[in-house]
Amino acid sequence: MSTLRVAKTVNVIVGLKENMNYIWLYILIALIAVPVLGAAISRLKLFYRGWTIKGVGRDALAYVEKDKGQIIFGAELSFGTPYKRVITIPKPSAFPGWATSRRDEIISRIKTELPESKYKYEEER
Repeated sequence: MSTLRVAKTVNVIVGLKENMNYIWLYILIALIAVPVLGAAISRLKLFYRGWTIKGVGRDALAYVEKDKGQIIFGAELSFGTPYKRVITIPKPSAFPGWATSRRDEIISRIKTELPESKYKYEEER
């Protein structure tokens, strides 16, 4: 191996070690940016569409409608199945007054955002 080739190899290795400090910085920025961007997108959807769907804890999600309120749906993680989650649709009597007559529309919106090919839907018993 020529001296020039060895020198280039050493420079590459030294350069990689110096850049490792920046890799940790990029990872930290990504870990902070992903949740912040997710929340911002949810708020933009609420502002422009008037409604959004957001996660609530580990096993629930909320359909939120601007200036009206929210409806909580169960959304258990699904292991060993082709579905990401099993979403439980509340009984009609569990819907608040503003949403009672619009139950089918709200469920349709949720199924559009969270398609049945990836999420399983069950009626509450």
